[in-house]
Amino acid sequence: MQCGIEEFDCSRSGISSKTSDIDPLPSVEGVDVQDTVTTGLALVPKTSSAVYCGTKGGWRLFTKALQNQLEETSIRTIDILPPVVDTPMTAGRGKNKMSSKKVAHEIVRALKGGRDEVFVGKTKLLHWVSRLSPGMARRIMKRLG
Repeated sequence: MQCGIEEFDCSRSGISSKTSDIDPLPSVEGVDVQDTVTTGLALVPKTSSAVYCGTKGGWRLFTKALQNQLEETSIRTIDILPPVVDTPMTAGRGKNKMSSKKVAHEIVRALKGGRDEVFVGKTKLLHWVSRLSPGMARRIMKRLG
């Protein structure tokens, strides 16, 4: 339980520090961009990662609220939801990971398209399954652990 509390506190303090001094990405066609990176697990939780999924879900809701607050400004807020990405952090975990280069390509394409949500790779399918059949999405994620 202590480990879960520490993980939660780390995510919560990240939100606090991110909003205390909003520092948008460089302008894209005259619009400043503020991004948050969550995960498909913000949509449907994985059984073995309750705290991680909960904090990512919180980040997603936070981003939605921030989008509402900033909609009358020049700051565009984007929620990026990648799948498991092949990085040193995910070494030894999962399979069929997406390359960071491919994730970056999809993010850039979405930025140019003006979207405020970027579902990357497998999260596109998870997004639609969770919208059309939340129970099915939950059962799938339960089987994955």
